[in-house]
Amino acid sequence: MPSPDLLATFLEIYRAGSLSAAAQRLKVTQPAVTGQLARLEGTIGEPRSSAPARVSPPHRAPRPSRPA
Repeated sequence: MPSPDLLATFLEIYRAGSLSAAAQRLKVTQPAVTGQLARLEGTIGEPRSSAPARVSPPHRAPRPSRPA
């Protein structure tokens, strides 16, 4: 089971949209956030992947376009 600190860091990465922004909000360094993310990935058994520099939020379905 992941520690609450690791889950809180993951949630802040999601909310902030990037590792650097999450680090600023958490008042830690970006390498510290990266390390916590790596520990979380190791804890849940997911392989480390090359994550994008920015975290994309979930997208809504596109709206139908109006005829011109």
